[in-house]
Amino acid sequence: MRFARGSRRVSALILATVLSAATTLADESPGHPARNARGDVPLDVVAYTPPKRLEGSSLEYPRVARQMGNEGWVNVAFMVDTAGVPYEIAVTDSTGDRHFEQAALDAARDLRFEPASLGGRPVEAGFSMKFSFSLTGPGGGAREVFAKKYRALSNAIGKQDRARAEDILASMKVANLYEDAYLGPAWFNYYRVWGTPAQQLDALQRAVAFEDDARYLPEDAFRRVLESIFMLAGSTNDFAQALAAWRKLEKLGVPPEKEAQLRSMVGEIESLRADDRSFVVEGDFGERTSWFISLLKKRFRIVVDEGELTEIKLRCDKRYVLFPYDPGLEYRILDDYGDCGMELIGDPGTRFRLAQS
Repeated sequence: MRFARGSRRVSALILATVLSAATTLADESPGHPARNARGDVPLDVVAYTPPKRLEGSSLEYPRVARQMGNEGWVNVAFMVDTAGVPYEIAVTDSTGDRHFEQAALDAARDLRFEPASLGGRPVEAGFSMKFSFSLTGPGGGAREVFAKKYRALSNAIGKQDRARAEDILASMKVANLYEDAYLGPAWFNYYRVWGTPAQQLDALQRAVAFEDDARYLPEDAFRRVLESIFMLAGSTNDFAQALAAWRKLEKLGVPPEKEAQLRSMVGEIESLRADDRSFVVEGDFGERTSWFISLLKKRFRIVVDEGELTEIKLRCDKRYVLFPYDPGLEYRILDDYGDCGMELIGDPGTRFRLAQS
């Protein structure tokens, strides 16, 4: 069996069914405006044009990865300054190969843009993009050894044999992008039995890999994964991620029997964005030293339950903000900044609660 376009479907994905009720953190403190790292005065909200890419990057396929026949992808986020030069570049997600990550960072530094403008004046702005490393091109598939392990994993999970399932997962080395697309559902099926909703969500994001349409999964499987991301993101209060999945679903076409339910949930999220209710997202650094999320609201407060959080970075549509973490403050993002993605810097193992309001 080859896991390629039009091949046998991925194992059925189980959707979450309800959005979590909004919760609050106690003892809120007065709002504290987040300041620009460069001390700029916020600009009035007028006609805004985002950055426009001018030059291609000098993306080089890592020699070690090419020699081994490996493929992968890297998603990066960065700011574009008023001269059109990227800065504050960070890897937000990837297939995990450090050679690909370094190549993507190098390529991002070489990019040049027509800078964003606000009222006809150049301004700094946030930008993100995905770098793909592929040797096989369209129409490829997974190796038979990978397909065999995928089937064995499904069998082990069905028998509730956790030790066997973990042994198989540890041996499933991804060699191309088709295999990587199916590694996400493999981990999802494992986390469905022995993991958390947040882990399930990460696994499904790995399956779609920041794509807007099906490239490696069959189209029906790709759509089901997006539906599951929408529901799981809602159930973990990651509402900005839920809306991002919804926008992709809308472009692909929502099944008529699900459209009313999903649109109703989108309406609930949009209402939450607009009103003064607060909600909490629980975060865990795991083995990493950073953690990323797209923010739904303009005010936030972070309570660390374990570990240490040192720094907060906001990459917004219209501004970059960097400041040290202060546990006693609630931060307010100025409306002029636009939508923001947040990166938290801290120690591995740090666990925290992020309240947005």
